[in-house]
Amino acid sequence: MTYVDIIPLVIVGALAGAEFILRNVSKSAQDYRLTLAEKGERLLAREDLPLELRAEVERWLDDPFPCSCWLGVLLLPFIPFFVWISLAQNRGKASFDALRQTSPDIRGSYLELRAIIRKLQLANHPIMTPLGEFVVNLSLVMAIPVLLIVHRSPANSFDRDNSAVSVEEFWSHVPKLARS
Repeated sequence: MTYVDIIPLVIVGALAGAEFILRNVSKSAQDYRLTLAEKGERLLAREDLPLELRAEVERWLDDPFPCSCWLGVLLLPFIPFFVWISLAQNRGKASFDALRQTSPDIRGSYLELRAIIRKLQLANHPIMTPLGEFVVNLSLVMAIPVLLIVHRSPANSFDRDNSAVSVEEFWSHVPKLARS
């Protein structure tokens, strides 16, 4: 038996192992799904929740996994352009400002929901989520100095939360593109 004969066995073993791991991660993420639903409904029941944040929480509860992984792979090269455009147009600023102006308990609940949705995204897409995060962070490193020079925008208008909201908006439109 040569090394060439072992390669198919290694590939099949790796695929079986990956499937086993992904299945167990998906089962363990069920508790987070239930927590997201419970805490999201509780936050939506509050009267003092700003409309911008309410729309995001409703979107998370309607479809916490808005895109196909393969479609994400195809659209991954376009994320830097979307990040640049959204930063230049200051998109996501309304929800960020609404979050800053809310009471501490709403802010804490919203950020807790956001952390849960991030964990669920990581459980659902264990390769694409870190890869997408890397692309977004790399785009920010390149975009912020250029946009500060070109637009003379204040430095506090460029932050990771604004771009993360914009990228989440981008991913939320992917299923609509796939259906049309």
